[in-house]
Amino acid sequence: MQALDSFVHARKRAPDYCETDYWIGLTYLNGNMGVSQALEALKEGVKCKYTKVMAGKPLTASSKAFIRLQLTPFPPIRAHFARQRRLF
Repeated sequence: MQALDSFVHARKRAPDYCETDYWIGLTYLNGNMGVSQALEALKEGVKCKYTKVMAGKPLTASSKAFIRLQLTPFPPIRAHFARQRRLF
């Protein structure tokens, strides 16, 4: 992806410019290219005083989604067993 390559190149050229981590994280998320890479980049984005709030929002949303998924055990399996019980 051209945007990701541009942000990675910018980070290499100017490592002190901290906003690139935020944009790299968003590019990974929006392009469905890797949640773990996106979260790592966004964690770095939170360290930047310019992108701290912006990077925190997707991190918070991701955390809530992971917690929600872990608290709802296997919904498709539950639905399958619910249908099985109706047959008997």
